[in-house]
Amino acid sequence: MNILKIIKTIGAAALSTHPLGAAVVAVANGLLPDDKKIDIDTPGSVAMANINSAGEAVKIKLAEIDLQETKEQELTKRYEAMTKADGQETRAKIVKDAMRFLCFLSSLFVISIAYTYSTNGAEAAFSLDMAAVFGVVVSPFAYVVRAYFGDLRTETESRHAAINGNEKIGAIAGLVKAFRK
Repeated sequence: MNILKIIKTIGAAALSTHPLGAAVVAVANGLLPDDKKIDIDTPGSVAMANINSAGEAVKIKLAEIDLQETKEQELTKRYEAMTKADGQETRAKIVKDAMRFLCFLSSLFVISIAYTYSTNGAEAAFSLDMAAVFGVVVSPFAYVVRAYFGDLRTETESRHAAINGNEKIGAIAGLVKAFRK
C-alpha cells in the first residue's frame, strides 16, 4: 500500500472517504511525532503536509513499507504461479490406478490363501512359494505408489525452499561448493 499515493488520491477530502483511510492513519501515526498525528477525519492535504513537515525519515520509512509490501506481493505471485504450474494430474491418476490394482491383488491373494487353506491345509496356504508369488506380483505396484509419495515430498520441499529463497544442496554439491571457497 503506497500511503503517499493514497493520500494524494484523497486530496482535500477526509481520509475516511477512502477504503484504506484507516490503514493510512495507523501507519502514518506510527511514524509521525505526537504533534503531527492525524485522525480518520483529517483531510488528505493536511495529512500530506504533516508527513512532509516530519522530514525525510518518515518518507524513507514509508518507502520501506512499500518495498516490503511489494516483495511480499511478488513472493505470493511466485507461489501462486508455482502452484498453478504443478497441476500434475497424470501422475496422480497413475498412482490412483496402481493403488486400486494393489488393493485388488491383495484381496485376490487373501481369497486365494483362504481357498488354498480350505482345500490343501495350512502348509500349502502359508508356504514360502505363496509369499514369493504375492511379492512378485504386488511389488511393482507398491513401488509405483511408494515412489510417487517420495517424489511428492521431495518436490514439495524443493518448492518451499525455492519460495523461501533457501538453496537445497545435495551432499556432493555441498562438498564441491565448500572446496571452491
